[in-house]
Amino acid sequence: MIPVALYVGLGLSLVVPVIMMEDVRAVPSLGRSWSLVRDHRWSIFAALFVIGLLAGVVSFVVGIALSLLDPVAAVFAQAAVTVILSSWPIISLAVAYDRLEWGPRFGALRGTYVPPPATAIPAAPEASDLPTPPGPR
Repeated sequence: MIPVALYVGLGLSLVVPVIMMEDVRAVPSLGRSWSLVRDHRWSIFAALFVIGLLAGVVSFVVGIALSLLDPVAAVFAQAAVTVILSSWPIISLAVAYDRLEWGPRFGALRGTYVPPPATAIPAAPEASDLPTPPGPR
């Protein structure tokens, strides 16, 4: 069951970024997330795995270092580290959504930012195209 849970969990991992960025409801966001992740399950899994390892190492080092100095300070520091590290997977999934939706944003020169394509704003109609209001002329 673990492989099935990983497969389904990774397929639905972008539900929250889809809801937030595309302003869709929960049920349509499930299908949208599934289609975005379709060919990228391994890369999302690898990113979340590496982030989990890094968070574990940072948490372990802070916990050990501070517990040797002051156990009470270690508890508060561990709580602060946990709060900070808990945002890492969320940020990585938001970045994954952005990369999958818009693609890489760096141009030919390394580090040159290319903004995402803007949605087209329709031009204002010409005065001759507007209907004439009813009433006396």
